[in-house]
Amino acid sequence: MSGTAPAVLHVFDDGVARVTINRPDARNALSGEVMEGLLEAFDRSAADPLVRVVVLTGAGEKAFCAGGDLGGSGLRAAGRGAPGPPRPERGFAERHHDRRNFADLFRRMNRLGKPIIARVRGHCLAGGLGSALGCDLVVASDDSSFGTPEVKRGLFPMMIMATIFRNVGRKKGIELLLTGDRIVAADAERLARDAFYTMSDMPFDPALEYLQTMLTVNLGTEDAIEGVTAFLQKRDPAWKGR
Repeated sequence: MSGTAPAVLHVFDDGVARVTINRPDARNALSGEVMEGLLEAFDRSAADPLVRVVVLTGAGEKAFCAGGDLGGSGLRAAGRGAPGPPRPERGFAERHHDRRNFADLFRRMNRLGKPIIARVRGHCLAGGLGSALGCDLVVASDDSSFGTPEVKRGLFPMMIMATIFRNVGRKKGIELLLTGDRIVAADAERLARDAFYTMSDMPFDPALEYLQTMLTVNLGTEDAIEGVTAFLQKRDPAWKGR
């Protein structure tokens, strides 16, 4: 993250640890720096006997968290990346290992031993929705919206299924995942369906391990590369069905 502002703010006051994703200009997307900051904040909160409750929120008014940082996903085809200076390429195994931080984040929240409250305003999408559902309670403003738009980018929300289907009914959950539709606060493909039915009855930890692997498989497909590239270039994707 540019400048001196940390990607995650951690403030303690009167028994409450407020953890804030601090990337408002990027709709609080989950970059590697954000996930490392969240892991550190949850560790500190768990270890501090004065912390009685943790509040997870996002900076600004537009988004709690809009999901993964697609600009830093490593999905770049030659000559089709987003404009700007080139970024160093990371190896396949290295990027797969990085996704373990996201799985570790869910594990850390699940075992924190103290209540976690998601304070949601604005967009709560994709990995942001998974993170909110990983909390014990979700308090949302009237203008909040929730959804899993990954399918519209040629992706599938593999890892957050571990939290979605432990909090949302299966039929409604799979509808959200397959359509990419959003729901307001007031109210894919064969690969994705196979992953859903395989993980649906797994214990939490094995489900996360399996879904991390399936996410890496998904991100390696041509349509995933095209979907993310189209999103970064602000155009409609040209799907190939591969």
